[in-house]
Amino acid sequence: MNFHHSHRPYPVLQAGILAGLAGGAIEIGVVGVYASFTDASAGAVARGVTETLFSQAGAWTFAAPLGIAIHMVIAVALGIALAAALQPLFRRGRLLGAAAVVTVLMGIWSLNFLVVLPQINAAFVTLVPYGVSFASKALFGVATASVLCAERAGRPKAARALFGSTRHGTA
Repeated sequence: MNFHHSHRPYPVLQAGILAGLAGGAIEIGVVGVYASFTDASAGAVARGVTETLFSQAGAWTFAAPLGIAIHMVIAVALGIALAAALQPLFRRGRLLGAAAVVTVLMGIWSLNFLVVLPQINAAFVTLVPYGVSFASKALFGVATASVLCAERAGRPKAARALFGSTRHGTA
């Protein structure tokens, strides 16, 4: 497979960016929906992301928007990493690749929420129930896998170049 397509020289990067944007957006949406039905604050979650990196950020007026930006940068980086690392599995089959994406993200959630965050920002893990944060990461996986598994007819050239076609004409 030629990864230096004449019109799009970086298809893995482009597919990863799209996948990460989709996953990051769905997580923001899940937190927003949860917050709209409960007394939880989506703004507090966004501020918590910033406070995890900058402990003094709680008083910053721009902490929430910065938290969203940080979240999306991490999501895009994760999308790129997943697109690149799991590319061989997607070539063997969309279901295998999609299952791998969701499995990896569940592992990342487990490490993040059960080990890392309790050590560096214990308050963050209490902002939404584990079930909600787990569901948001699972949906991140579904959104990311969906982008990476997009049907040939409607998918971006980056994804088409990344996954190619099978002997039946579709990936």
